[in-house]
Formats: sequence, structure tokens, C-alpha cells
Amino acid sequence: MDRANQFPIVETAFNRYELLVQIGEGGAGRVWRATDSTGTNVAVKMLAAERATTERRKRFKNEILFCERVQHPNVVPVLDHGVASALTGAPPFYVMPLLEGSFRARLAVTQDIVKLLKYFDQLLSGVEAAH
Repeated sequence: MDRANQFPIVETAFNRYELLVQIGEGGAGRVWRATDSTGTNVAVKMLAAERATTERRKRFKNEILFCERVQHPNVVPVLDHGVASALTGAPPFYVMPLLEGSFRARLAVTQDIVKLLKYFDQLLSGVEAAH
């Protein structure tokens, strides 16, 4: 298979990640379903090169540092991070566990008030850990 038909690959000093499909997008970045060099599914959040202002790069760095520093079940851990030097604009990225679904999707299908309160308790617990 030639490189034109392969998915993009980003690397760090100790691992490589094949980006498979974009699964999310926000104001400054995109999240990709990816696999690492062992075949494990992960999520890769990458700052969008076309939106990577100095201020957004600082905020992205702070996000990585926060997630590395705060160890809490309701804060997503950073497993690895780097710069996608092979991609246009060399955007920074970080790797986290792949979690299926979203909080918004879960809220949309949950009718049980006890479950909803449990989800909000977990959310607030993560926010509390951040402060």
C-alpha cells in the first residue's frame, strides 16, 4: 500500500499513532480515533494547524499539563503527547484513552433521574478536582 492510501501517522519519541477517523471537533482542534503501535485503540486530540494561534497553542499546552497533573477518575489522562511534524503546520497533539460515546449522547437517552444525577455528580467531581 502506498503512503497516499494510508491514514496519517503521528509519532512521539516512543510510539506512533495511525489516525483512522475524525470523531470530534471543537473551536481549536479535532479528535481522532487512532491506533498505537501495539494496535490499541486510543483518541488523539490535535490542535488544528489553521487555527493554531499563539494563544491557542498556550491553552493547548496548559490543557496537556493540567491532564497530566490532575489524577482523578473524572479527568481524562494524557497518555502521550508530541508534535505532528510530518503534517502541515506541525500541530501539537496528545493521546488519551478512547472512550465510547459522549456525555451529551448519554444525557439524551437517559430518562432515569437517579442516573442523570449520578452523571452530574461525576461531572462536578471532575470540575472540583480541577479547582
